Amino acid sequence: MEQQSYAQSRPFAVSSHLEQAGEPVKALQFGKAAQLVAEVDVKQEGQYVMIEIPIPAGCSYGEKSNGYRFPEVHREYFAEKKVSIFALKICRWGNNRFVVNLEPRYSGTYTLNPVRVEEMYFPVLYGRNSVETLKIRP
Repeated sequence: MEQQSYAQSRPFAVSSHLEQAGEPVKALQFGKAAQLVAEVDVKQEGQYVMIEIPIPAGCSYGEKSNGYRFPEVHREYFAEKKVSIFALKICRWGNNRFVVNLEPRYSGTYTLNPVRVEEMYFPVLYGRNSVETLKIRP
């Protein structure tokens, strides 16, 4: 039985897409640096927010960022599984953009798990996008 993960957009609307050479793409080219971009549209201001960005199978981390951009205060890379980004406060103006550098290593078709944004002390307040399919071309 296949489980389906549906988007949840209250209080955070989450979307993600892949980019190569600064352009959005539907399929990644093997061996060419890429970025997984998560965009969070804040509908209700949140404090102590965690953004979990899963790393798709077939990819590994690219160059790891040392500098943080507002609103993030810390970024933790978990062993080829996900990146957790922490923010003290996430405000209602505009989209918040979070980027993770990737290296596509294996060609094939993979599942891209949803990005999840939640308040750490009130995890029932969360948002996520839906499951997507990722293709890596040789």
